[in-house]
Amino acid sequence: RRLDYRQAGRLLELVATGRSGLKSALYKAATGSPSTAGANNSRRRMLCALVCRALRSLNQLESALINAGVLDAATGRPVVADGSLPASRFECLVQACDLLLRPATSSHRPPGVHPHLAERLRGVRLDSDTTDSSQAQPHQLPRYARINRLLAQPAEVRARLSADGFVAIDDAEGGDVDSLRPGTYLAADAHIPDLLTFPAADSARLAVHPLVTGGALCLVDKASCLPPVCLQPPPGAWVLDTCAAPGNKTLQLAAMVGPAGRVLAVDRDAQRFCELRRRLVAMGAGDRVRCLRCDCLQLGDWLSQRCRDRITHILVDPSCSGSGLTARSVERQALDGGAGAGASDAESAAAKEQQRLASLANFQAMVLRSALTDYPSARRVVYSTCSVHSEENEAVVQELANSFADKGWRLARLMKSSWPTRGLSAFDCGPMCLRAGPGTDRTCGFFVACFKRDTGGSGAAARTAAFGMRKSSGRRRNRKR
Repeated sequence: RRLDYRQAGRLLELVATGRSGLKSALYKAATGSPSTAGANNSRRRMLCALVCRALRSLNQLESALINAGVLDAATGRPVVADGSLPASRFECLVQACDLLLRPATSSHRPPGVHPHLAERLRGVRLDSDTTDSSQAQPHQLPRYARINRLLAQPAEVRARLSADGFVAIDDAEGGDVDSLRPGTYLAADAHIPDLLTFPAADSARLAVHPLVTGGALCLVDKASCLPPVCLQPPPGAWVLDTCAAPGNKTLQLAAMVGPAGRVLAVDRDAQRFCELRRRLVAMGAGDRVRCLRCDCLQLGDWLSQRCRDRITHILVDPSCSGSGLTARSVERQALDGGAGAGASDAESAAAKEQQRLASLANFQAMVLRSALTDYPSARRVVYSTCSVHSEENEAVVQELANSFADKGWRLARLMKSSWPTRGLSAFDCGPMCLRAGPGTDRTCGFFVACFKRDTGGSGAAARTAAFGMRKSSGRRRNRKR
C-alpha cells in the first residue's frame, strides 16, 4: 500500500525534534469518520512502523544521504529545491528508510519513492558495516500478545495458532524468549495471565493474523500489562481508568472485573476518545466499560457521589515523556550523538527537556493526588508510566507517599519475589516499586507503583509503614531486655 511520505516526514520531524510524542502525533495524523476507522488504523500502523525504523537508524540514514549528495552536510537540507528531490530533510529520511531498510521479503522499490532519490541511492546498503549493531540488538524485543477473553478463550486461540503452523512451548518459568525460533511461541507467562510470547521475527506475520485483526489477540508490550495485574481488581469491582486511551489496559481490566463489574474509562482528547470508544466496542467490552470524555481532574463534576463511592480500584497511567519506549530511547541516543550539534545546542536541549519533565511530573502528581483524595471507597491505586526518568517515577511516588501516609495510604510491595527489577534505591520508595526494561526484562521501559489504603495507621507509624517498614514494638524491646 502506498505511503504518504510527506506526512511520514512531518511525523518524524515532530518526534525527532522533541515537539511531540509518536503516539500523540499518530492520533492527529490518522483521523477520519467512524466508517473509515479500519483504514485509519492500518495507515497508522504503517506510519508508525516506518517512523520507528527511521528513528532507529537516523544517523546512518543521514550519513548515506549526505554521501549520496542528497543532503547538504552543513545545513542538513536537500541540496536542490527544484522538485527533483523531496522538499524536506525528513521526507528524504523516511523515503531513504523505506528504500534501504524495507523488510527482507520485499524486493521491489516501494511505490511513491522519488525516482531521483532512488537513483542516487542505487547500490547503497545499510548493513553491519554502517549500522551500529551493538545498539540495534537490544531493541529487538519479543512480540507479546495478550488473549482477549472478552472475545475468545485460551484454548480456542491456541487451537487456531496450531492450525496456522505455530508451535506452543509450555515453559513460563525457564523459557528463554531470545532463543525462540520463528513459528514458535511461549504459551504461558510467569507474571501476566493469558500472555503469549513470540519471537520478534514473527511481528509482521502476527500483525495481519486473523486472531489479531479480529480482536481475539491484542498486540501489547509485556510491561504495559503490569499495571492491571498489580491493581488486582476482583470480579464485580468498579474500576476507574483515569487516562484510558488507546484502551489496552482498559480491555484487560474489563476482562478482570467480569460481567458484574464496571470500568469507567476517561480521556479528554476528542480524537483519542473516539478511538478508545470504537476500539472497546469492537473488542467486546462495550457492556462493561463506560467511556467519559472529560478531564480526569474534573471528574467530580461528571460523577454522582453514589458512583464515586462505588469505585474501589483506580489506575493512574497519565501522559508522560514516553522515554521508555524503544523508538524514543533510540531517538535520544541518535540525537545526543548526532553530528553538527554544538555544546550550546546540547545545553539548550537539556534545559528544555528538564522543563518538560518538570511540567509532566507536576501534572502526574496532580492526577495521582486526585485519585488518592476524591474517592472515599478506593482501596488500591496503581500509578504507572512508560518513562525511565526518576522525576516522573520515584520522585512523584515518594512525594505522594509522604503526603498521604497520615491519611491511611501506604505503598504495597509489588511482585516481591518474582520480578527482579525494582525502583531506584536512591529513593525510600524504590524497593516497593517495579521497573522494567529491555535488558533483564525484555520489555520497553516502564514503571509501576501501588498505593494501598490502610486505615489502621496514623502519624509517625503511618509514615514508616508508607515505605513498607515495620516499627519495632515496645513490648518486644522490653521482652528482649
